[in-house]
Amino acid sequence: MNNSSKKSLLKQLNNIRGLTIVSFNIKDKIEEAISNTGERFYLKDGKIILFETEGRLVPSLHGILKNIFSLPQVVVDMGAVRYVARGADIMAPGIRKVDTDLDVDDLVVIVDETHGKPLAIGYLIMKPNEILEVHKGKAIKSLHYVSDKIWNYTTM
Repeated sequence: MNNSSKKSLLKQLNNIRGLTIVSFNIKDKIEEAISNTGERFYLKDGKIILFETEGRLVPSLHGILKNIFSLPQVVVDMGAVRYVARGADIMAPGIRKVDTDLDVDDLVVIVDETHGKPLAIGYLIMKPNEILEVHKGKAIKSLHYVSDKIWNYTTM
């Protein structure tokens, strides 16, 4: 990507509520790829760090783990881990902690309660207060999870 494209990408990233850009800058070598279905991916060091889905730009788990980006965390109990790690949407009963300053449609990283390991990226489809008070129903739409095609993609 050229510097102009990276500046445009940074501008888009700065408009994502809750996203913190930790170590992404214009001098980074970023590659852009478009799949045959029109999906757009951004790679650094052979790993996808950002992707577009459902009309939104989303940091990947690799982007989070490499400390390029940071998102608000939602903590799930250990009983939910195997389902979240397989791509299931996150149900309110499995959520142990969610920041009440968040709102519907905000991107979050889902982590386990024991180790704090990132399991998935998704967005809230329920208000945090509802999640904590009602404690039932689907609360987060999963967009990306460990072991999916984005996680497993490599240029090597």
